Amino acid sequence: MKPIIKLQSSIGNSAVDQRGKIFSFLPQTDIKEFVYIETVRGHDRGHHYHPEFDEYIVLTHGKGKFVETIEGVDRDIFVEAGECVYIPQGVYHTFVPETDCTSVSCLTKAWDECDNPILR
Repeated sequence: MKPIIKLQSSIGNSAVDQRGKIFSFLPQTDIKEFVYIETVRGHDRGHHYHPEFDEYIVLTHGKGKFVETIEGVDRDIFVEAGECVYIPQGVYHTFVPETDCTSVSCLTKAWDECDNPILR
């Protein structure tokens, strides 16, 4: 099974200056749906996997970690605002915020088109 990958900006830091930052991420699969997510510190989201789509998540505010579980082994992927992770179909994952967070989740199949969009 493929692991969660923290993506690198396709333009690197070339658009980082005194005005702020612009990062660009190139998904390997077409995006079919965008989902806005708020997660409050002290509460996690996840303990699930998606059997029908890949997921790209861009953290837009805050910092925390994704916990991936593959074959009973946990791995932490730390993220902060402006970073993106790729979560392959079938990978069990949870997001644990260190601060209040917002993110945008990009799905490779529309949620309502799935027979089983999420399994725990």
